[in-house]
Parts: sequence; structure tokens; C-alpha cells
Amino acid sequence: MFNQDETEMKFVINHWGENYSEGLVVHEFNLTELLKEIARRGYEKVTFDNLTEARLALGNAQEGGKLIYPPKVIVKEVIKEVPKPQPKRYEGAQNEHSIRDNTHAARERANESRTQKVVLAANDVNSPIFKEKNQKAQARFEEICLHGPVTYRQGKEDRGKTASRREELMAIRVVSRQQNKKGEHVPLYEEMVKLAEAKVRQFEAEDTKRQMS
Repeated sequence: MFNQDETEMKFVINHWGENYSEGLVVHEFNLTELLKEIARRGYEKVTFDNLTEARLALGNAQEGGKLIYPPKVIVKEVIKEVPKPQPKRYEGAQNEHSIRDNTHAARERANESRTQKVVLAANDVNSPIFKEKNQKAQARFEEICLHGPVTYRQGKEDRGKTASRREELMAIRVVSRQQNKKGEHVPLYEEMVKLAEAKVRQFEAEDTKRQMS
């Protein structure tokens, strides 16, 4: 049906299902419908973009479409207003001096607190800062896995060795100890990129050594 390496297709489908499926579980029925729709649209390869395109075209079975989504869980959030503390009134020059000192110290503490929050947020898998960084690192990791390295022997591409090395890269997995809001451990793509780049350098060193021998 598709002009695509099976390992590459599985990698694309699994990563799309984990990160871009918008709650759709990629089980056998849904996957069959998605692949049929992608083929019907004339695509020769399965990609993140055409999987999303097929998902949107097929729609939710609960709303008249074809794909089976898990039932939605409605969570109600109750926000309570916290009364603001009333400022204390001070009289006299001594009290005014004390207020200025306290205000300056409070500003310094606030600045330190903001800096700490940024650092902590970058390591919090549920924070927007972490999600943005992780998404950029994911794109880099997928690029390394799907497009490199290419192995050559006597001036020709060794497709078997290239596929084998890409499988090694795809097998790299580092996850967070902290769970996200869905109760899942999150792939740490920045760490995975570091390991993948180190692996590529190892492959290049092996090739150089082989060519010199």
C-alpha cells in the first residue's frame, strides 16, 4: 500500500499516537481506517501531517464520523477567592524608614522567586516552558532518526546497515520520573537528542576506522 520502510512507518505511527493524536487511541480499527484514508488521498508514505489530516477527515464516531475516541471526562474546577491582606498603617519617620527597607527586601525576594520559578518550570513536565523545549527537541530527535546516518560501502549506500543503525537510534528512550496530568511518564527528548548525537558520532568513527583499514 505504501512505498515506505516498515520500521520507519511504525516509528512515525507510534510517535504520532503518543504526541499528536489529540486523545485518539491508535488501536487496530482506528489505524486501519487512518491508513485507508491516507492511501485514498494518494500519499505514498505515512507522515505526522497526513495522519493528522486523515484523523480530521474521518472524524469522531460519536459525532457521526468513523474513528473511535475514548469517552470524554468532564472535570469541573472550583476557584475560591482568597481575601487580600489589608496593608498596615505606620506613623512617624522611623516607621516610614522601616517600610522602605521592608519593600526593598520584598522586591529582592520576589525577583529571586521569579528566577526560581522559571528554573523549576523548565523541569516540570506539565509546564508550558518544558513542553515548548521538549517539542523542539522531539523534532530534532525525529530528524536524526529518520534522516541519518546513511552508511556507504565502496561508494554505494548500504541500506541494511543504514536501517539497522536507524533502528538503534529509534530504540533510545529516556523518560521523566515525574508524571504528566494523564499519569504518564514523559519522554525527555533533550536527553534523547544528546544520546542520539553521541551514537551518530560513534557510527561515523566506526566508518572512518573501516575505511582506513
